[in-house]
Amino acid sequence: MRIINVVKLKFGVVDEIESFAVVDEQISQDVVDEAEDAFLKAAQAIGFDPEEEDIDNLFDEGCYEAENDPEAKVVCISWSTVENVQL
Repeated sequence: MRIINVVKLKFGVVDEIESFAVVDEQISQDVVDEAEDAFLKAAQAIGFDPEEEDIDNLFDEGCYEAENDPEAKVVCISWSTVENVQL
């Protein structure tokens, strides 16, 4: 099974993880879109401005770090694989 994780960090420590399961060979575009939307919203919540910054670059980089944030907030999106999982 493939997992898409949206990971939020604060002070360099994991603060929250939101995971989206892509079961078997499904690779559902709906799941991918939902995960990407969650990542974009999380980036916007810490300062990403889609009108001034390149969204494609945001997804290519896979991480966004808040500028001048006293809590050093970062949000990342990543894919992982989990083997031998039975649902």
